[in-house]
Amino acid sequence: MMTICIKDWLRETGQILLAPVVTGIVALVLFLLGLVPAHLEKPVGLREYDSVEEAQAAVGFKVAVPAYFPSYLAWPPARIEAQLEPVPLVKMLFLSAVDREAILLIHQIQADSPDLPIPIPWIETVRQRMIVAVNTVSGELVIGKRANGEIVNALHWRAGGQHFIVVTIKPVNELLRLAQSMHSPD
Repeated sequence: MMTICIKDWLRETGQILLAPVVTGIVALVLFLLGLVPAHLEKPVGLREYDSVEEAQAAVGFKVAVPAYFPSYLAWPPARIEAQLEPVPLVKMLFLSAVDREAILLIHQIQADSPDLPIPIPWIETVRQRMIVAVNTVSGELVIGKRANGEIVNALHWRAGGQHFIVVTIKPVNELLRLAQSMHSPD
């Protein structure tokens, strides 16, 4: 009687274990053949995502968004892009709530280097640079012009092994409020 129970148990256990093993082998074969669906691959080069959470999952780090979110900004971001290569980063573009004009750009870059690995976007000509406080760290405020002559303000700082760039066409005081409301992951 005991040998029949053990025999049945071994047969059932074998069937339970067989499904994950077969699934794993199929997945390995598909991977080796290069047939893994694109949404399962790591992002090399910029890819667009539907949400901050999707981009965050793709790059593997927490994405900081402003806690201060004035009514002139539309949520969700109009465009969310992320990549792992050549440097892990997430880019978010926000539009104005009224006329849907590009008004705010946020880049979060994971890099050990103290130097900013990419140029500050939207600024074609730098008019002024100064050091300012961003919460507990120092940042660089850059006032410049876009290619079309429009004044644009940018703030770059580094915290927790990441670089943050916030760029807006709004005044400097709004830029500072937005940047200081972003709590970088530690």
